[in-house]
Amino acid sequence: MRTSDEIRQAARETRQEAEKHRDEARTMRESADELDRIARELDEEAKNLDREASDADYRDKRANEAIRKTK
Repeated sequence: MRTSDEIRQAARETRQEAEKHRDEARTMRESADELDRIARELDEEAKNLDREASDADYRDKRANEAIRKTK
């Protein structure tokens, strides 16, 4: 049978382990938040590039039409 001191020591160790896991979870949430922020920035950049590509397609189409009309 364990003594009350041994039980209290086990409780302290268990609390320390729980705190360690809470800290790890907090760090993981912060990392996930940062990754989400980066993903949103990349999504925005991709939208901008899509717009730029559409604009380039439009300009190319107009240029090709102008070339055909001059022939």
